[in-house]
This record gives sequence, C-alpha cells and structure tokens, in this order.
Amino acid sequence: QAFTPPGDFMTVLRSMLALHLDRLDLNVDYVARLFGISRQSLQRTLKANGTTLMKEIAVLKKNRACDDLAKTHKTISEIATALGFGSAVSFTRAFKTWTGQSPSDFRRNPKGT
Repeated sequence: QAFTPPGDFMTVLRSMLALHLDRLDLNVDYVARLFGISRQSLQRTLKANGTTLMKEIAVLKKNRACDDLAKTHKTISEIATALGFGSAVSFTRAFKTWTGQSPSDFRRNPKGT
C-alpha cells in the first residue's frame, strides 16, 4: 500500500522538494525522512505516479534554473549553489542535458527552449 499524505501527493511532494533544492543530500532517504515514511514506501508511491524522485528533482531544478537565468541577475555560480550543485561546472553540465544549451546561451536567448 502506497503512502498518501493529505492533498494530492505529487503537489505536496513538489512543493516540499522546491524548498530543499539547495541540499546536496536531497535523496530518497532524506525525502522519506521529511515525510516520515520508509524509502520503500516513497519509491512505491512515486512509481505508482509514474515517476522517480530524481526525475521530479531534475524537473524542479531545470524550471528554477530557467527562471533564475531569464529573470534574475544571479551568477551561474549562485544559481548552481542554490540548486544544490557542488560546482558551476556540474550545474552547467546538467543544464546542457536538460535544455541543449549552456546557461550563458540560455540567458542570452531564454526563448530558445
């Protein structure tokens, strides 16, 4: 039986994850502890919703990164840190995977994605 918190599970999960995107240890164990459930229960519930924790985190980080690059003057390093990346290089690599563009190129042309 999958755990279902009050409200729509995925909405609650995404809201909670958005508050913790800066954490380097944002993983299944950490999120399960936040919800007060076992990692197996969390993974089962995510699977029942057709997703994984890593997919959900990646979508949230991509969306936040795109917003920050398009709407703020934060440096790429500041954005990387705020999204829990160990370095601007690792953030840039992930961003290119998500969008096909470097963060700098995206900032110059945010409508390109």
